[in-house]
Amino acid sequence: MAASLLECGGEYFTPDLIGRVGVALGEAPGAVSKGLDAVLPALLAGVVERAREPHALHPIYALVSDAAVDPALARSPSRLLAALEPESGQGGAASARLLALLFGPRTGGLVSAVAGHAGIQPASAEALLRLAAVIVLSFLADRVRKEGLGLPAFAALLSSQRDCVQRAIPVALAGSLSPPPTAARRASSRSARSGARSGGGWLLPAGVALGIIAGVWSVVRGTEERAAEVRTVPPVGSPAAVAAAPPWPGAQRHRLPSGVEIAVPEEGSESALLAYLRAPDASPPAAPFELERVSFEEGSAALLPGSSEQLANVAEIL
Repeated sequence: MAASLLECGGEYFTPDLIGRVGVALGEAPGAVSKGLDAVLPALLAGVVERAREPHALHPIYALVSDAAVDPALARSPSRLLAALEPESGQGGAASARLLALLFGPRTGGLVSAVAGHAGIQPASAEALLRLAAVIVLSFLADRVRKEGLGLPAFAALLSSQRDCVQRAIPVALAGSLSPPPTAARRASSRSARSGARSGGGWLLPAGVALGIIAGVWSVVRGTEERAAEVRTVPPVGSPAAVAAAPPWPGAQRHRLPSGVEIAVPEEGSESALLAYLRAPDASPPAAPFELERVSFEEGSAALLPGSSEQLANVAEIL
């Protein structure tokens, strides 16, 4: 029987690596081990939940399939230590992109929860999260390449791991992770958005609109503070870009002035925003740009899985 993703990831947390990380961070090896044992299922849970929605999983699959992600990196403790630094070139940009896709503005809450759970400093918890993200990307890239997994097979692999991963999440971290969207919540969210369009045209409830603004601003601030993570989209013509076909019919690719390429729906708000910003004499739009792929839990400001992709696109554009 094939080893679970949790078992595969845990194999890289060797006593040698844990000891080196403890020395680098100034933390006890036992606390480092406890922190890594917590962040691994948290990261995998974030990836696994994206398998419920193909459009949400697509950017993660493109990241895992990127030729810049080294499948052998997870097997090199000396190279992994570089991932403890925010601006590391050892998978640092890709891991930052993964964290942004999975948790977005909720990353800070997860860091605090890990720090409290493991009894370590918040800066150390953030470093462990980066390290675990590098390892997860590395061994997922290894699995995808060795088994030749396309997007459907990758989604099936992740879906088969859901129960195992959820059981491994420490109780202390459960509140920091977005709960999986139920069919009822998704239907309710779609109904609410439809009602807003039909009843009030472009108007959204004030709470949802404020939540969108706060989410975009958080992503933008995070992008400015971690400039490396906005250079992770495969360039036009690269093998990864060719393999990463847009998940929407009629999707368009746009090369931004930053050098980043995004794939967005032809009729989506990202395309409308780009058209407005690129028009030299454009008048202010008559109505706000609606973020149609951003959804919230019912009665809450918590984003549902799949929302961070459009927020990240808007942040890149801005």
